[in-house]
Amino acid sequence: MRILACPLGEPEGNSAQYYLYEAMMEKGIEVYDYKQVNPWIFRCDIFHIHWPQNFFKGRTIFHVFRNYISFLISVLLQKLYGTKIIWTCHNIVSHQRKYLILERSFMKIFIKLLDGTTLLLETSHNYAIQYYPGLRNKPFRVIPPGHYIGQFKNDIDQATARKFLNIPADSFVFSMIGNLYEYKGIPELISSFSKTRDLKFRLLLAGKIPENKIKWLINNAQKNDRRIIVYDGFVTNEKIPLYFKCTSLTVLPFREINNSGSLYLTLSFNTPALVPNIPQMKEVKEKYGNDEIILFDGVLNSEVLENTSEIVRQNKIKTKSNLTSMNYEYIADSTINFFKDILNK
Repeated sequence: MRILACPLGEPEGNSAQYYLYEAMMEKGIEVYDYKQVNPWIFRCDIFHIHWPQNFFKGRTIFHVFRNYISFLISVLLQKLYGTKIIWTCHNIVSHQRKYLILERSFMKIFIKLLDGTTLLLETSHNYAIQYYPGLRNKPFRVIPPGHYIGQFKNDIDQATARKFLNIPADSFVFSMIGNLYEYKGIPELISSFSKTRDLKFRLLLAGKIPENKIKWLINNAQKNDRRIIVYDGFVTNEKIPLYFKCTSLTVLPFREINNSGSLYLTLSFNTPALVPNIPQMKEVKEKYGNDEIILFDGVLNSEVLENTSEIVRQNKIKTKSNLTSMNYEYIADSTINFFKDILNK
């Protein structure tokens, strides 16, 4: 079986698909990187696409339209060659939603060309077909995401990590680690934290800040509250364990979400996470998170942060996350079997 992967991924950063393909190649599957071949002439069995929304990035609408047309031609040509088109539906729409009308027009065409989808959660399929009813009649399979256990050098303890970052050892550290986008609920998190009064509280924000509005908001909040600690920039594999070892509680107050690599990364470090009580997060809690995922209703506020900090401080989290079904050998087998089913239709 020959697979064209878009993208193949890399071990640095959000590496789940990289390790998935590595496990598939160990089973004899040929996997090629979309960026390393000419997708207009390359022949394969499966064109496996993860984030079609990535083609809606560009300095101007002209650049976005050019990227969109180029990618759409790739999909159309692969379809003409007899290739099966599979989408792993991580996100329903792009996080920035800058060119939403153009994106929706593309996605309608894209979905018509699909031969099947994989999703990380059962609730993700229900969510996806609300946006794109054309998915309702497409073959699909729910395949767990990959975990991040063992992918980072993790030989630092909390005391050392906090000393390195100049965070008092007895602090309670709320964290958000990863790209700091507005859709993750950054404004709500900053507003809620700023209303807390515990001088031992700290808020650690570590990651790229791609949006000027959010950069201004974070910089302004940091000036007004010295308890807020900001590391603006790409979080390398060396820094990820450092930030998580400092963390008492990861806070991810998503406004809207279909799936979260940040949450799976948090669970891989056995760090408690506070997330909204929505179907996808409830499913992750039931399948993997146990006590380490704490749900809140409505909009995040200071009382939720304070109450949750007490749960963590009093060691009321008795059961750790169980990520055994997120091992790469299992998800590689599940993916290969689904691809074979699609090829045999």
